[in-house]
Amino acid sequence: MGRDNTYAQSTASGLPALEILVAEDNQSNRELLVRILSRLGHVTEVVGNGRDAVSAVERRAYDLVLMDVRMPVMNGIEALQAIRAMPGPAADLPIVAITADAMRGDREKHLGLGFTESISKPIDRKHLNRVLTDCQRNLAAARPSNGAADVPTISRAAGR
Repeated sequence: MGRDNTYAQSTASGLPALEILVAEDNQSNRELLVRILSRLGHVTEVVGNGRDAVSAVERRAYDLVLMDVRMPVMNGIEALQAIRAMPGPAADLPIVAITADAMRGDREKHLGLGFTESISKPIDRKHLNRVLTDCQRNLAAARPSNGAADVPTISRAAGR
């Protein structure tokens, strides 16, 4: 599924706005993420558990998923595995772990599980912005001259 260029907007940086799925069960964290992303010019959809995240990705193409690791019904790791098992471009969708795990080695553990990047809570806005900018640049580079684009990728460990 490609992105419809008529829907795409640009952020203040001139890079394309991202369509981001936020999968987070905590209301305060959801509101914070949506507020940050909206101020940066991105479009968000929010779900409260991993099963709903998988369903959302099956229904619609996103540029990026911000996935809480610990959620009810289906956790973020199980949702990640289900999305990675999907046919087509969804399997390569950039999925960033949002986690309270901040011990040495936790980031590497998440990358090893298949997350594209890992951001610890409380959210480090600079780290989040680096991840978003990397995704935007890859989206812009992937967009053919007719305005259509495949699912963007961001390099693993983008926010080092």
